[in-house]
Amino acid sequence: MQPPPCLPGPVADAAASGAGRLGAETQTLRSEPRLRRQVETSIERFRPGDILLRRFRVQQLLARGGMGEVYDVQDSALGTRVALKTLRASVLCHASALAQFRREVLLARRVTHPNVCRLFEFFISPDDGPCPLVFLTMELLEGPTLSEYLAREGKVGDEALPLVRQMVAALSAAHREGVVHRDFKSSNVMLVRASDGTRRVVVTDFGLACGIRPGEARDGPAHRGMVGSPLYMAPEQVRGAPVTPATDVYALGIVLYEMATGTFPFVGDSPVESALKRLEQAPEAPSRRRPGLSARWDAAILRCLQLNPSRRFANVEDVLAVLGDAPVVPRTPKRGLRRFAKGLWLAAAVAGSVSGFCAVPPDKGAPSPSCSAR
Repeated sequence: MQPPPCLPGPVADAAASGAGRLGAETQTLRSEPRLRRQVETSIERFRPGDILLRRFRVQQLLARGGMGEVYDVQDSALGTRVALKTLRASVLCHASALAQFRREVLLARRVTHPNVCRLFEFFISPDDGPCPLVFLTMELLEGPTLSEYLAREGKVGDEALPLVRQMVAALSAAHREGVVHRDFKSSNVMLVRASDGTRRVVVTDFGLACGIRPGEARDGPAHRGMVGSPLYMAPEQVRGAPVTPATDVYALGIVLYEMATGTFPFVGDSPVESALKRLEQAPEAPSRRRPGLSARWDAAILRCLQLNPSRRFANVEDVLAVLGDAPVVPRTPKRGLRRFAKGLWLAAAVAGSVSGFCAVPPDKGAPSPSCSAR
């Protein structure tokens, strides 16, 4: 069944309404070059209390990256708080960058799922120059990223499997809509505390996503060259080859490896060296780095990390079939409990020999010596 067509999201051009004011300033960015320069050079583009487009009041800076910043803002039109992501002008000062970004926004809007961050609106501020200021509003998520959780805890314990199931659900929803994430990693996985105390996984940042539906263009700049995060890249990304859902399966394998061991399978002196290593050598079994790791986890991770995409899982959901209900590290009885259990069995054997019943150890198929025929 063909998935529904992509519906364009609302694009708000502030110039149409004469809006585009920053904080208490009454001049628009168009008529005040000083503000434009300040935006370009300041460490923090917006400060608490600043108002964007007469609608968004900045509460605080949430994160800063190479592409821009993310802010917690109050949306007066919706009466709620949302996350507002800005893109640096330097990123948009290329001829096709804005068109590419719009396309990526539309791809992200295809995917509607509780474990995928919701995208709301896309804005372009007025500007006479070649590089407009671009804003994106999306669901505000409160909680650590999986990367932050691992930095604090080292590895994931009993709650690993519920988290993996939700990550798989998010990637599966994207693949059903013909979208490959291409930048799936632990820092793009948010852990949001739900009202019932459980953790809700939310996959974010489809900024590098690409469409794989028949007829979609794949010859743009986003489909050429080594694109992604080196530590999580699939071999085909490192080579600059076309990507498929198997690319996300590989990245999921890296995240599972990270969750199970607290380390990465490939580490070099530089990000590029780390990426190239996966073309030259097989990953070390995660069970060698975490003794006692479940054999199911070992098998699932290593299959995700196959060099050849065709040897990975055909669908991301197949990862769960291999994991089953296996915990990361199966629990084993403590030595004292084993001795106690053995003592109970010996007592049962003695009682059985007296009463005529047969006592059989739970891990043996043959009767014990006390089971003589009478």
